[in-house]
Amino acid sequence: LMGLFFSALAQKDTLRLWEYTRAAFEITPQHPQILNALYAQTLEKKEWIQALDTLSLQLRLGFVTPDQGRINRAKVFLNQAQEALAQGQTRDALLASEQAFDVNPCAQSARILVPLLLTFDHPKRAKKALRSVLSLNFDPLLFDELVRLEGLTTPAQRFSLMEELATQSSPIAHDYLQALIKEGIACHLWGQTKQYLSLYKEVFGENAFFSIATAQLIFKESGDSKSALSAYEKALPFFMDQSATSKKEQKN
Repeated sequence: LMGLFFSALAQKDTLRLWEYTRAAFEITPQHPQILNALYAQTLEKKEWIQALDTLSLQLRLGFVTPDQGRINRAKVFLNQAQEALAQGQTRDALLASEQAFDVNPCAQSARILVPLLLTFDHPKRAKKALRSVLSLNFDPLLFDELVRLEGLTTPAQRFSLMEELATQSSPIAHDYLQALIKEGIACHLWGQTKQYLSLYKEVFGENAFFSIATAQLIFKESGDSKSALSAYEKALPFFMDQSATSKKEQKN
């Protein structure tokens, strides 16, 4: 039976794989690969309760880490929410997406949860969810949605909100530093941009992003094209190195 299972797994024969997985599970319910296959197949077949039960067994036996278990559990609820949405069952979708977000607050679950919260007229809960996610990682689309919900209209207000969210974690994450620098340049906030550029250089060094951002800042602030060109030239070797590495990988 295990031979049949592994053969179906190798051939990606989903019909027989489902049959052999269930049969093998009855005989050896603590086999890691059987449980992996059972979780994947019950998720695909939208058998949510069995998928969660299988995941609980994997966790209990130590076949998945608590972090992976949390991610997989949220995945079940997200799939359930998407299925409910496809069937027009928005209230069920809201419940499932809330469960997913509670288990693993991330951008993926927020993108489903926030529109549903707004559909049911829960803007405060939507803003709370967005702030929770954005305090962990920067996401431009979710940030724009939070700006809209907060009713912010000026560039300075946008930048202030971004600073508030970025400084909730110490040190400031790489993606937030880049976002702050880009936003500062776009909003002509030269002093704050220079401050964050210095911090970026201190933490990550003079890489391609730093050189390009410096060139953009120089040109937009002062119109000094000669200094901006010099900064752009500093970025060129990084792209040359990336191109050479890419060609070497393609050749290999």
